[in-house]
Amino acid sequence: MGGGIIGLSSAYQLMQRGCDVTIVDPEPGRGAAWVAAGMLTPGSEAHFGEEHAVRLFQAGLDTWEDFARELGGPEQNSVGFERCGTLEVAVDASDRVQLEQSVLLQRSLDIDIIEKHIDEAEAIEPALSPHIRGLFSVAQDARVDPRRVLQCLLDALRQGGARFVASEAVSVALSGGGVAVTLDNGTKLESSTVVCTLGSWTNRVAGLERGPKVRPVKGHVLRLFGPPLLTHTIRATTRGRSVYLVQRPEGELVVGATVEEMGFDTTLQAGQIRQLLNDAQSVVSGIEELELREVSAGLRPALEGLRPIVDWLEPEKILIATGHYRNGVLLAPLTSLAVTGMVLGDPYPSASLFGSIND
Repeated sequence: MGGGIIGLSSAYQLMQRGCDVTIVDPEPGRGAAWVAAGMLTPGSEAHFGEEHAVRLFQAGLDTWEDFARELGGPEQNSVGFERCGTLEVAVDASDRVQLEQSVLLQRSLDIDIIEKHIDEAEAIEPALSPHIRGLFSVAQDARVDPRRVLQCLLDALRQGGARFVASEAVSVALSGGGVAVTLDNGTKLESSTVVCTLGSWTNRVAGLERGPKVRPVKGHVLRLFGPPLLTHTIRATTRGRSVYLVQRPEGELVVGATVEEMGFDTTLQAGQIRQLLNDAQSVVSGIEELELREVSAGLRPALEGLRPIVDWLEPEKILIATGHYRNGVLLAPLTSLAVTGMVLGDPYPSASLFGSIND
């Protein structure tokens, strides 16, 4: 149940191992990943209070190159995989203090982050504002295009004979020797095993009450278009807020993302859009000349401990994979390997890095 990037990746891996798969989702290939920028940045995601997750994030990045090659061909062009590196930027003096604290944390976790002199900024990334006050480089980071990934997964699953059911699941329960999934039209589907990859909607399905308590965290994201301005991914601190910019070679520039505790509201709000544009303009010159092509808002699935879960709700029957928050794209291949290993009784080594329902 669930056709976002976690569900589709898991279905793909299970199909590759010979399983018959059915994806239940009214609009597969959408969800949080459709809105996401596609940063594969385990180092930059090392925030205070999340130190425990850095090994998980790094393992996620380590799985991506093979996954991209398998899904997108030898050059990974179909999914937009690229080892581009990240530049972490501070706009003013107080932002620099905040960024330096993050850098100390990253270095304590053995993340290779190198300070660059401000005078080097123009040579490294000409479009950076001449007024920035801090610049650090994380060379290992990468990026993908989540929308291309989702389309490649959908194509591969359809070509492989996967079944798609365009309905919402309203309940899941043990039934005889298997599991019954009841759909919003009253239809029941029977399966030996059900994998629940419902993201923010996990707790809206009856039968998952004992599962992890997931809440949606809203994020506005902008998509601009014009002559490419950047080669690196940019993660900046500006006036105490965070903003990222992810460039696509064809000219799309993704700017995000707000962090809003608004429940399931996905209303597009003018104030949030203005703030993102202002923050982006303070970091990169030329933003104001680009075309604003799309504004979207997604819902990230967050858990109290901010550690995603892959665990059995009912042993060998109902498996839950959720709570990926900001890192669904980064962790999709790793999660799919963990899910596949658990379903087939062949544990994947890094599966132990995920949380469990009883944590």
